[in-house]
Amino acid sequence: MKSLFAAEWLKLKHSRILWIVILMPILLTAQGVGNFTRYTDVWTRDDWTVIIEQCLIFYPPMLLPFFIAIVIALMIRIEHSHNGWKHLLALPVRRGHIYAAKFGLALLLVVLNIAVFGASIVAAGLVAGANGPIPLDRIALPLLRLIPAVLPIMAIQFWLSLRYRHIGIPLGIGIGLAIPSLLVANTKYWIVYPWTYPTMAALASQSSTFSKGPLLYGVVALVFLLITVFGFTEFRRRDIL
Repeated sequence: MKSLFAAEWLKLKHSRILWIVILMPILLTAQGVGNFTRYTDVWTRDDWTVIIEQCLIFYPPMLLPFFIAIVIALMIRIEHSHNGWKHLLALPVRRGHIYAAKFGLALLLVVLNIAVFGASIVAAGLVAGANGPIPLDRIALPLLRLIPAVLPIMAIQFWLSLRYRHIGIPLGIGIGLAIPSLLVANTKYWIVYPWTYPTMAALASQSSTFSKGPLLYGVVALVFLLITVFGFTEFRRRDIL
């Protein structure tokens, strides 16, 4: 299993995925701090609160789902190209191990993206001259909550990328469903829309009374389990990929 994971990692060395992992959160953070410095005279709250809010407002509902759709689609496209699946599945490895290794690597990239985003907030706040001590807990906790919250989106994007050879289909579906997520998150229907889960986990939990936490993570676990079982079952039964 470890060797299979290492082989999957090596495939990424010749792609642009790692650049996407690093650059996307840095660019968003730069925009958030730009808003902070542009309207310094307008803000009435402390500097770090404004910087965190300006950086977080678009990351969970938009950038992170976009990143997941792009990275997973690019990862699976490596196998879709040049009959990669036939060569991979001809090896003496279990399909379950292949599925787990690829999904595990995708999760690692997502966690790395979240970590870069958190570090970028800290660095940007220091560069912008934010007053007061760095509120590491207010930065780290919302980002840690994102990790389980994105699992259903990852499972869906993983299945879509495996199911369709054309990269535009999973990308179009993933990005299209992410665009209205911030609006849906403010309605009573957020619970049936997995693209709202990161928003609820990171933004709603900024409130001192986040009562939907148990419901959110219970639904996250259920949706992730169902989609993963469905996706792996289809992957295991398909003869030609």
